[in-house]
Amino acid sequence: MPINPDRLKAFRSEKRLTLEQLAERSKINKTTLHRLEKGEIARSRKHTVEALARGLGVEPIELTSLEPPPPAAHAARNKRQQISLRVEGEVRNAFSFVATRYRVSQTTIVDLAPLLFVILAEECLNDRAEKLEQFGTAFEQLDSLPRTWRDGTSGYIEQEKRSILSRDILGRLIDDEDVQWFPQSDNVELTGLVNPFAKFLETRLKGLDADDELLDWDRDAGVQYRVCKEVALSHADGDADLASFLLDGSIGLHEIPAELRTAERIDDRITWLRSRAETILQKREEQSAAWERATSEALARIASDLHARGLDQESDNA
Repeated sequence: MPINPDRLKAFRSEKRLTLEQLAERSKINKTTLHRLEKGEIARSRKHTVEALARGLGVEPIELTSLEPPPPAAHAARNKRQQISLRVEGEVRNAFSFVATRYRVSQTTIVDLAPLLFVILAEECLNDRAEKLEQFGTAFEQLDSLPRTWRDGTSGYIEQEKRSILSRDILGRLIDDEDVQWFPQSDNVELTGLVNPFAKFLETRLKGLDADDELLDWDRDAGVQYRVCKEVALSHADGDADLASFLLDGSIGLHEIPAELRTAERIDDRITWLRSRAETILQKREEQSAAWERATSEALARIASDLHARGLDQESDNA
């Protein structure tokens, strides 16, 4: 499958990527990219074309076409804007994992994110409205309940209805203390408000034939999830322990040297990952030991202070 060197160079120029940056995105050696742009490689494997397309955010056919980039399409692509968002390491890695699993570019994932969020959010609201209606119908038939129970439940129904109508997918408008009894329970934000969207996503994930999971959703710490574990395992050559460092973002895929990302360098990549993992574990142990020392010193100071106060009180009593 021949790659059009002029189109490859043009697309890279449009994205304002250096050869090093494209090599990092596509996991293709910089030297190979240079030769492709020079037209020194007559045919490329299918996975090479797909990897380059993902890295450039275009369809594979755009790289193999014999035509130059159409002026209109070229202008439209130049209108794309850079966004600057800070995300957790695990989320940054997840972009790459998802792109690999579904054979799309990370740009496509970003482009679709608002639409997909709207679809899931509206499904969640519809699900809550349906369940609230069922609950309300059943509640009306329970005339024997004590009045305090009925009043509390009526308050919940009204707050849930208000939350749904306001498209409050995180449940932040449900603030009645009689409703939110257990702020320490699962899927509860620091404000003490139950997160119905998290529960909805958990349910959807459990219905999928995949090993993906939502671990936690904390307003300050963010969302924690694990997706595309099989892709992480492929990067770690099946080593589950090493894959865990990629899944939780302790090791960023972008940190792995570009020359080690090819299948031919898998042994060298594993050696690098193990060395990096050992460094991380050692740092964690040092931080844990420092925390324990600080805690012990603080407790010792408190005990000494209490002891001194006790002696002062005995002196005053004498």
